[in-house]
Amino acid sequence: MDPRSSGPTPPDPPPLAGYSPRTAAGIGFGSTLAQVRAAYGRRVEVSFGEPGMVHRARVGFGAAGELWGALSGGTPRSTVTGLQAGARCGE
Repeated sequence: MDPRSSGPTPPDPPPLAGYSPRTAAGIGFGSTLAQVRAAYGRRVEVSFGEPGMVHRARVGFGAAGELWGALSGGTPRSTVTGLQAGARCGE
């Protein structure tokens, strides 16, 4: 909780129900960082910082683009909380 906040703590989001999108390697919301590393090996880069001051995983596929997403932390048991894929727009 943010010590500057005077409001109530927001509730945890509800668990995902039904189908959750997955990559071809089986990675999706709730997958652990250990599972991401097992699926994509040395291509996985983990970072922390802006934007959002969260841990992120990035998997590069060369000209085919990238897979990246937010993590709940930086340990092997941390889970994927968001995913995006495609080619980034470089300027």
